[in-house]
Amino acid sequence: MSESVQAKIEKSGKKPEKIMTDQEFRDLVDSVEELIGKKVPDKKNISTQDFLDFVRDSALYDEPSIWDRIEGGGRSSYAELEARSEKEWKKRHEEQVKEEARIEKERQEILKNTSLEQIIDRVKSESLDVDIKEGESLSKERIPTGTEYLKFLEENGTPEHVLAYQKVLEISKIIKEAGGRAFLVGGSVRDMFMGKIPKDFDLEVYKLPDQSLSDLLTVTTRELGGSIKTDVGKSFGITKVAFKVAKQFEGDDEKQIDLDISIPRTESKSGAGHKDFGVVLHPEMSIEEAARRRDFTMNSLAADAETGEVFDPRGGITNIRRRELRVTDEERFKDDPLRVLRAMQFIGRYTLSVNQETARIITETLPGLKHISKERFGEEWDKLLMKSEQPSYGLIAGMVLGVFNEAYPEFVKLAETLQEFEWHPEGDVWIHTLMVVDAAARIARRENLNEEDARVVMYTMLCHDLGKGPTTKFDPEKGRIRSVGHDKAGIDLTENFLNRIGASNDVKAKVKALVGDHLAPGLMHIEFVLKNQDGKKDPKGALRKLAKRIYPATMKLLAIVGEADHMGRGPFVYKVETGEPASEKDVIDFTQGQLSIETAKDINNVFKFAMPEDYPAAKWFLGLARELKVEESKPENIISGKMLERVGYIGGKGATRNIGIILGEIIQIANDLRDEMQDRYSSSDKIFAELVDWYEEPYPHPAMISDPAKARDRLKKILDGHRSGVIA
Repeated sequence: MSESVQAKIEKSGKKPEKIMTDQEFRDLVDSVEELIGKKVPDKKNISTQDFLDFVRDSALYDEPSIWDRIEGGGRSSYAELEARSEKEWKKRHEEQVKEEARIEKERQEILKNTSLEQIIDRVKSESLDVDIKEGESLSKERIPTGTEYLKFLEENGTPEHVLAYQKVLEISKIIKEAGGRAFLVGGSVRDMFMGKIPKDFDLEVYKLPDQSLSDLLTVTTRELGGSIKTDVGKSFGITKVAFKVAKQFEGDDEKQIDLDISIPRTESKSGAGHKDFGVVLHPEMSIEEAARRRDFTMNSLAADAETGEVFDPRGGITNIRRRELRVTDEERFKDDPLRVLRAMQFIGRYTLSVNQETARIITETLPGLKHISKERFGEEWDKLLMKSEQPSYGLIAGMVLGVFNEAYPEFVKLAETLQEFEWHPEGDVWIHTLMVVDAAARIARRENLNEEDARVVMYTMLCHDLGKGPTTKFDPEKGRIRSVGHDKAGIDLTENFLNRIGASNDVKAKVKALVGDHLAPGLMHIEFVLKNQDGKKDPKGALRKLAKRIYPATMKLLAIVGEADHMGRGPFVYKVETGEPASEKDVIDFTQGQLSIETAKDINNVFKFAMPEDYPAAKWFLGLARELKVEESKPENIISGKMLERVGYIGGKGATRNIGIILGEIIQIANDLRDEMQDRYSSSDKIFAELVDWYEEPYPHPAMISDPAKARDRLKKILDGHRSGVIA
């Protein structure tokens, strides 16, 4: 049987030249009736989509004959029919959107004139008379009452914390008056039991229908001086309300707090993708049933903010006390494979253990990771790296549970790559990476880095030695393990990883630059300080070129990268007897000797161990960067376009594209002369002195080379001569 016309069109991906007209459609319906000998239902009013469904239901969709015979008879094509169906759908959709907008506008007008008392009375009459089984989930444990916790936040929190909890209490009270029940859920209750101040407060509302709650929140938020973000969370039954925080001092930035208010829901998997979920709201659901959709038991808690009552249907408090991560519901967990990454970041942030059952569930969920969008990956990676005191906990868990083997094999390679004992006694590259990210987290906190800089540093340290995988080799002549060029080799691997987690272009540019030059601070310190005791070598030019090369990353961040790399090593081993560094063979011989009682010794009598204490290269590196004003920016040009215009070269709006390029090249060459021959070209005057063609009377008025191309070539000749050794 030959391939149908319809199938050919679908394979080709071609768009039809025109959309089927009404008359053509009526003719087509008549033709199909005649061809199949079956009446089309409601023929006069049938929509295009219903007609297509009729044909498919008649088992003719995969029969090429029907469409081939129609087209063969000179009638309209299948593709035109599909286009007509799409047009009808768009029209219906537009009409539906307009109607919904009209209804919403009318609703808002009514609510504008509705008082809080009126809306409470109305919603109360609409509330559901259902038992959400509070008693069955009620725990003996409690959180502080509303009054107690507000006082605690006033003493230990921020104005944002205080305002947020005030609004939680006010909104919860109004919802209760309207016949509903509002509970704190998720991370806020978890954090309270962990002794942390929650960053966000989320409320889950029972016993109120979706529209009733929406109307109640519209009026309530207005009366409390807030606003509703209408474009966020609606498809999941979430209302996000915002309140502005009063400024403490003149000149303070304007801040606001957000509260997420939702209704219990079920999310049924409808496809492979992360968006393939059917969401159904269930305000009548019990607290225990609502908790089933939570990923881990520690996130399945609910609490009454006013009374302090806690509902713990899944044993989350016990797991928190045991520092144990446990899956709430296996079926719900597997619906969203992203929860595997959430497990990693929770383990890292809270130093949790994982029981065997949870480990099994996570492992069985791993194959679904390939269906998750890269943007969702990035959010979990951010939380692991930026919110953990020791991110290594989460990374180790990811390696043990198989996350890296499934999704990030380039990191598995690091665990198989050995390092030279003298420089990396800690072991393989993966162990070094774990130590480095922990060191970076400590330094980021010490330096109080902003969120963007912290993100760049943490991803840089995670990826800084990816290049060791493909470059590490054993050098038999020197008897050493070497990773020549691993810094540059890691750039593409880093970009590939960052692409897969949806990192922004700005983060990618900075991280790649820092990975490619992560050795620079240490190498420059060796060259210009340790091996330059007489001070003959001047590092300023090299430092300026480095600052320009790594831009938009900064020298400040590069110094932190170098320090974290240095500190994430060890312990270094020294012989007690001589104080000399111990070799790998010394350690192996000692270990083998421990296997026999006759040769066993107390390790403390043989070796002493030391971790790196500081990184002198960073202090020198940053001090010089500050002196040259390149700590957080690239170096300024030694000459500018305006300077070139003043000496007669036409730049700016008056320049042709070619002249503009040449002037840019002159500026670049001038910068290179400054950086590479700084004794001779330390100022713009010295650069321009090379562009003097002759002196006019009255002496010493100089005349510049009139042709910018000749000026460029003269400077380039000097630079090339210096680089080749012809010009000292």
